[in-house]
Amino acid sequence: MNRKFVVFVFCILSFTACAPSADAINTAIAQTQAANPTATHTLQPTKTNTPLPSATPTITVSPSPTPDLRMIKIEPKGFLLQKYEIAPAGKYYLPGQNWISPSHNEEVVAVRTVEEGRKYLAETGRIDGWYVTYKRGNNGVNTPEEVTDIVTEFESTQGAQVLLNKYLPSDLIKDGYAEIENPPQIGDATKIFIKRELQSGGDTRLFFVMSFTYLNYYNEIDLWGWEIDVSQEFAQVLSELQLVKFKAAPLSLP
Repeated sequence: MNRKFVVFVFCILSFTACAPSADAINTAIAQTQAANPTATHTLQPTKTNTPLPSATPTITVSPSPTPDLRMIKIEPKGFLLQKYEIAPAGKYYLPGQNWISPSHNEEVVAVRTVEEGRKYLAETGRIDGWYVTYKRGNNGVNTPEEVTDIVTEFESTQGAQVLLNKYLPSDLIKDGYAEIENPPQIGDATKIFIKRELQSGGDTRLFFVMSFTYLNYYNEIDLWGWEIDVSQEFAQVLSELQLVKFKAAPLSLP
């Protein structure tokens, strides 16, 4: 409403006692209407353009492969290489009872020292292990003089991998071994190391190590003998034989 119109009406109300004439009132109203024309409008609601909610892209997350948490629960001794499984022509035999033995965690700590041994056990989750060494009984064949099998059980696949990828290379390289690149794939992962010792007569003695992991197990085949008698193929045949045993073992969840 126009502010002038309000003031004018206020004055009328204030001076009612003066009793202006009807003509004066009509004249005042007419003047007010002329100064404040009243137009009746039907107000239309203002159209509000409400934006549509922006489309939120649906992100589809592909599930990552579920890691195989199954483990082999058989004791390591049950997987040891048997003498009859080695080349029969070599007539391998067990020289004595001290050539086959468990390798318990306390022995590992004693060899590595207390501090380093406990660190090793914590990082790998080692449970237990066994080893056996056979000697060749027939010197008329070109096979290794000694064959050793080391079987170790861990709490997880990762623990076996830590031994294979961290501790084994560190231990052997310090002892003069060289790692062989591009080994054959056996089990989950494989490594090969060789150490040569030149003898006074000019011939070479060879130490050959082939190690692999399968799930929570570690297997190591060690060969020793004259270089002409030791070969990667020989170690690979024995390693693949061991792998068959691991794959045939029943599995269970941790």
